[in-house]
Amino acid sequence: MKDPLTEVLQVTRAKARLRFHVPGHAGRCLMSPPPIGLSSEAFYYDVSEIDDVDVLSEPTGCLAVSQAMAASQFGVAHTFFSVNGASAALQAAMSVLLKPGDRVLVARNAHRAVISGLLMSGAEPVWVLPAYHPEVGLWGELSAETLMQAFHSQPDICGVIVTSPTYEGIASPVADLAKICKASGRFLMVDEAHGSLFSLDDNEGLWPKSACRVEADAVIHAAHKGLGSLTQTGLLHLPHGSRLSPQRVQQALNQLQSTSPSYLLLSSLDAALAWHRSEPACAARKRLFELACQTRAVLAQVLTQFQVFTLPNHSGCIQQDVSRLYVSHPQLSAEQWGPWLETTLGLAYERVSPHGALYAAGVGHMQADWRGLIEAFKHAEAILASDVAPLFSAFDNAMTPVEPPDMAMSIRDAFFADGCRLPKSQAVGRVSQETIVHCPPGIAVLVPGERVGEHHLPYLPPWVAVVL
Repeated sequence: MKDPLTEVLQVTRAKARLRFHVPGHAGRCLMSPPPIGLSSEAFYYDVSEIDDVDVLSEPTGCLAVSQAMAASQFGVAHTFFSVNGASAALQAAMSVLLKPGDRVLVARNAHRAVISGLLMSGAEPVWVLPAYHPEVGLWGELSAETLMQAFHSQPDICGVIVTSPTYEGIASPVADLAKICKASGRFLMVDEAHGSLFSLDDNEGLWPKSACRVEADAVIHAAHKGLGSLTQTGLLHLPHGSRLSPQRVQQALNQLQSTSPSYLLLSSLDAALAWHRSEPACAARKRLFELACQTRAVLAQVLTQFQVFTLPNHSGCIQQDVSRLYVSHPQLSAEQWGPWLETTLGLAYERVSPHGALYAAGVGHMQADWRGLIEAFKHAEAILASDVAPLFSAFDNAMTPVEPPDMAMSIRDAFFADGCRLPKSQAVGRVSQETIVHCPPGIAVLVPGERVGEHHLPYLPPWVAVVL
């Protein structure tokens, strides 16, 4: 079968049975007009876990086949589908890898879902700072040297959780990290949410090395970010050599996922994976890479004020996803010029910070889209150099703090402690009771148990929950 779940859904639809089971709409759209973006036909395929379409928590039919096909596609031993995004997949893997009191090395640019996983597992993070690129305000890769130093200084660390690639496309040397972890008997879990394309073209030299292709223990993908499935779909992979039990992982997912998974989401994931096994998809991925490289080259030639971040390659291996264009201006805040570009020239960004704006391309982008991006920046430069240039605030490149957190309590103790909410100015010196994070990209400013410092104030909401 090409896409097993989709084919079974079509067969089920053709049977035209009387549906005396949930969901309550009975396969009919009750709203007129239908909800935006949905056709009436979508309701026919919105089914519950009936016999024909398999059960996500105990797959033995078409879902089991589809997951096995995905595992082969990504070059791993086992793949599990998630309809609660990469977040549930991350937390499921952590709940199997960790137990209360374990000390785990976590790169500080971890997603907020990892913080939730630490809270649920009762493990204690040993924070490590990955590389930082101050000229553009980006967290980057976790080096093999940094990892070995951390293991040497704190030998009770049981494993490592690393984000690779970062939101902006910077990848860590996962093959080296995996070798170090395996040699020392520690686990390696990789949040590869933004790198779901990497493993599909492993021998093409297009993308950084996928953790699926090294001896990591768990790798997580946000399928909607790169594969083209609907939002809220994710994948949890156990590469060959993983020390995780597939049965335990399934149990963990069952604790975290809905007992009524959306088969519209699952069928979109099934169909997207099937498409990526096709020749047109392979051509689309190559086109994405080639157009991204061409666009970078053109922008490097024509831009004099804006700059596209390019990671220096000192290792000889690919460590940057070229389809993620992070653009900065050395004097102006992107929080002003990014929205201005979107409003005046129609160029929408993925995320914006004072340092720069991220433009995330995917397999759905065509050559005309890339031309439009180039023309928008050329036009912006012309406007900024003219007498009618808009007034933007100057950007202080030294504003972002880069320092280890001050952990005063464990995450779990702080979260469950008695607390109160204070104006942020009065919270300095107190212990945070909440995770404060700006999404995207989901990297925590503060987590429960960390002491609030003066340097946090520009990034905090007006009120902060603190421990009494």
